[in-house]
Amino acid sequence: MNNYNAAERLERLPFTRWHWGIIAIALIIWLTEAIDNGLTGATIPSLKSAFKLSGAEIGTIASVTTLGIIISLILSGVAIDYFGKRKTLMLGMLIFGLATVITAFAPSFSIVILFRFLAGLGMGMVFTIPYQFVVEFVPAKYRGYAVGSINAVLNFGYFANLLAASIIVPDYGWRPMYIFGGISLIALIFVYFYMPESPRWLEMKGRHAESDRMLNQIEGKIQRYSGKPLPEVSHRIPLVESTKSAPFKEIFRGQFLRRTLILWVTTSCLWSTWYLFSLYLPQMLQMQGYELGGALLTSAVVNATPIATHLFGAWLLDKLGRKLTISLYSIISMIGIIVFALSKSYAWGLIGASVAFSFMGASFSFTKLFAAEQYPTRLRGTGTAWTEAVGRGVAGALIPILLAEVLINNGILAVSELVLVLGVIGIIIFAIGSKETKGLVLEQLDPKISQPESKS
Repeated sequence: MNNYNAAERLERLPFTRWHWGIIAIALIIWLTEAIDNGLTGATIPSLKSAFKLSGAEIGTIASVTTLGIIISLILSGVAIDYFGKRKTLMLGMLIFGLATVITAFAPSFSIVILFRFLAGLGMGMVFTIPYQFVVEFVPAKYRGYAVGSINAVLNFGYFANLLAASIIVPDYGWRPMYIFGGISLIALIFVYFYMPESPRWLEMKGRHAESDRMLNQIEGKIQRYSGKPLPEVSHRIPLVESTKSAPFKEIFRGQFLRRTLILWVTTSCLWSTWYLFSLYLPQMLQMQGYELGGALLTSAVVNATPIATHLFGAWLLDKLGRKLTISLYSIISMIGIIVFALSKSYAWGLIGASVAFSFMGASFSFTKLFAAEQYPTRLRGTGTAWTEAVGRGVAGALIPILLAEVLINNGILAVSELVLVLGVIGIIIFAIGSKETKGLVLEQLDPKISQPESKS
């Protein structure tokens, strides 16, 4: 098979348990991210009580991890494209695992802020890489299903985090939760032994012998698992080789300019809904009269609801396409926000919060898949990292500071109106301007080798 490149060899392969193994490792990484990323929202009420925090200080603790993520994402995009995904991933997991455990022993609020920032630096190196591994290893016709299914299980991390908090925090405070968050140090072992580097990336860097050796190993395993001869390559996919990392400014050139700007605006607007409920749902429930344990337990239930929407969405992504699925889910989420903001009873509040968070939680994940599919291999690290950096910078760092002030001073209805406006803007821009990627081979995204693109 030496006459064929990595894309041609990978795209022809049948979907087997080898692919599920790659997906399982990506899932382990995502679970550690979910647990660590959810620690802030799960511990804000306890931190507020322990350190007598003001609205501004709550906004700071809610945003500081995201600030670290943003800074790291800006730098890690180039690192991913130059040093590879595997090395960058392992370093990031080590950093945020250690920083999270150390947070548990912080003697003051300022030290908590410092180590949550350092944890963010580590998480920023990790966030986009599992999506990149999945889209580069899994054939195009299975990508939507694979990512949707993984993210369904991913929400178990958020659920487990809040469920543990509802049991631990009322009696033991916030500190044990950050020890629990150090689980990424265990997950790092699986990554070290079982996650290979992308053959597509190796080949793009001119490391053909390494790529060919890895592809031979992959093909041998898949043939054993399938019990059948592997299919022949049915179509050629041109290769763009680059031994140097692509310059940052290339994501603003030609066809990539439109894709980049639409992704940045869409994620900045739509993700604000996810951050509102991820960071402040326990606090909002306390404002509605819940005790701390009840608020955390209800939040855990709400965080479990995206499992169903992810599973159904995984099917929709490859049937209806990315654009329609994400737009539809985002609209339903906006309806959930309205129901939650206007609710006068526990039942309607739970329904509204569950609808808002479950559909936007799935949309949040699907936009990451969509972003990874917008750039070819040589730009994927930079493009996806900057999309995450901008989306999280606006929706996860700047807006939460504003949301905290609005929530404390003006209440739940006012903060809901704010994210509704942002959500509507994001839906309109995404639906009108984005490029559908359902079923496309990744190399077809590169204008150097593909046909001119259309908007649909």
